[in-house]
Amino acid sequence: MNPADKDTNKATTARELLIEQYFLPFLASHLRDQKTDAFTFCCNPEMNAQMQELKLNVNATGQYELHKLTKEQWTKFRHYFIEKRCFNQNWIKNPNQKVMDLLLSSLALIMCKKVPAELELKKVEKLFERVKLLVTPEFEARSDACVVRLQLPRDDNGDEFEQDNKAVAVNSRPNTLPYTTVVLN
Repeated sequence: MNPADKDTNKATTARELLIEQYFLPFLASHLRDQKTDAFTFCCNPEMNAQMQELKLNVNATGQYELHKLTKEQWTKFRHYFIEKRCFNQNWIKNPNQKVMDLLLSSLALIMCKKVPAELELKKVEKLFERVKLLVTPEFEARSDACVVRLQLPRDDNGDEFEQDNKAVAVNSRPNTLPYTTVVLN
């Protein structure tokens, strides 16, 4: 194999995707090729508190401006996002710790515009706009709004129920509804 060949930068087996130098380009191309505007993560109250401690700016859409982090903020954000798993109990309980570390560290690199230049990824300068970490919205009791939280159903032992032939329908154009719908997943 010629190391200068472009194909040596791509994973040739599923196992190689567990290596960051192959997974990050795979994830970046997946995010670029998706039809959706962005993948959004909504902070839970614990993560919101830590983000406020970092004194991060929030733009008009409620998204943390992670691409403007200082080195100290980046180190703390990485700790909260990857090691503490955003204080998300489902992520903490996930038995595939190595895979979670790889996925979350890759997402953190993309969100914070810190994708290594050595990977020579195409169109990476705007990729951070495709993954968003949102401030948890403040909700007040209203009759013209609702919050929908999607979670996998579990039995008494914590095992997931079979999901075949089951779906949740959410209006794809919520701005056409006479009320506000927020979906937390």
